[in-house]
Amino acid sequence: AEYMGERYKKESVLLGGFLIQLVLGTFYLWGGISVYVTSYLRQWDPSLSIDHMSAAFPLMGLGLHLTIPFGVFLAERIGPRNLGFMVILINSFSLFLSSFTTGFYSFVFLYSFIPGMIKGLAYMLPLYCGWKYYPHLKGRVSGITFSGYGLGTFLFNFVAFWAVNPQNRKPTDEVIEGETRKLYFEEDVYMLVPFMLRCLAFVYLLVGLTGSYLLDVPSNHKKSPTLEETDPNNAEYVEMRDISPENCHSKQLHSSNNHLLSSEYECQDMKTGLKSKEFWILFLMGSCSATFGFFTANIYKSYGFLYIRDDQFITFVGSCAAIANGLSRIFWGWLLDYYPFKPVYSVIVGMSAFCAATIAFIAELQSKFLYWLWIMMIMFLEGGHFSTFPTVGIKLFGDKYGHFIYGVLSNNFVVANYLGFYLNRLFVRRIGYNSLFCVFFLIEIVPFFVMNQFNEQVNWAERHQLK
Repeated sequence: AEYMGERYKKESVLLGGFLIQLVLGTFYLWGGISVYVTSYLRQWDPSLSIDHMSAAFPLMGLGLHLTIPFGVFLAERIGPRNLGFMVILINSFSLFLSSFTTGFYSFVFLYSFIPGMIKGLAYMLPLYCGWKYYPHLKGRVSGITFSGYGLGTFLFNFVAFWAVNPQNRKPTDEVIEGETRKLYFEEDVYMLVPFMLRCLAFVYLLVGLTGSYLLDVPSNHKKSPTLEETDPNNAEYVEMRDISPENCHSKQLHSSNNHLLSSEYECQDMKTGLKSKEFWILFLMGSCSATFGFFTANIYKSYGFLYIRDDQFITFVGSCAAIANGLSRIFWGWLLDYYPFKPVYSVIVGMSAFCAATIAFIAELQSKFLYWLWIMMIMFLEGGHFSTFPTVGIKLFGDKYGHFIYGVLSNNFVVANYLGFYLNRLFVRRIGYNSLFCVFFLIEIVPFFVMNQFNEQVNWAERHQLK
């Protein structure tokens, strides 16, 4: 009976982590609801465009990355369950309040920045609790919890659609904006936006509180580190401090082939790693190659409406793309078990550049299947960044400092997200989508010009002596 009780508690913690990740996985939901929200807010500001509202997506990502390192310390001090309750309550209340706003800045603050900041605190909770119960099965725990992250957008995309546009009405309000045109919904749809946001807030609250209640840690778990133990030289502190949506996944994928590096291939100190050319080449490559995927996740619906005015179908496209993005991380990580980083990453870059160069042609064909396929491919390739980069980063810099250095390196994805937003904001009205896709193609191929200068293995001891 005692064994069954312990097993039940362990499995409950995994279920709780999965439910928490369902809520956190709504990070990618914005691309599916942005056109509804923009249509609604245009009542008070007719000059507001979907391009303006796209700022909500990178802002949430920025907030997420800012607070991720602090979650474990709060969990140790107030308990993971209490932290989970706090995060879910604030997240849902902020979303609920956003349903009453009528302006751009107030909405973005309540929908994006506050939830992004608070979600960052909760991102590590499922792993923190799960790893305590399954210390030798960290990869499996990560896989189970991250599957919830991938399913979040898939499920809540349909919740949003059924709340705001159950009759699948077409966007008919056409607005010419410079060299492009945008389609928005009429009053019979956009007046349901507050109801949609409140429905999402309620479901987030229900799912998140259930997941938080199931979170727990063993009674004999290790207490929070002291001030001395939080020194960057402490490997265990580094491992728990710098968990992010990307480097957590690297632990899952790379655990199978993680080998003990000899001391000369371990980065000697943080400063050396951060100043190395390898660090900055990786930063540049990720900043460029991930941009098109973030851009597509932000605009796939508003752009798709120009050629396929079927809201239910485009919602289905976005939901499938979210699944593809999540599952692809396992696939690309599996490839890194057998092949070096450069050829795997070259496939990601080459295929992404191909998609950027051809998506305008595909959209103009007005084929539902081909549009679905292209968006799926783009997001499948985008997901590869979040397994290949953390894995190669930790292999390159070693176990001692690798996770911390990658915590800094992962900001290249924040740069990529903002780059996509600003290119869209500044140029789409002037040159149109087709020309902007050509710009993204050029950005996508930048990594090919610097990849030859990147070394996947560095003798850090020798480099340190040369200094």
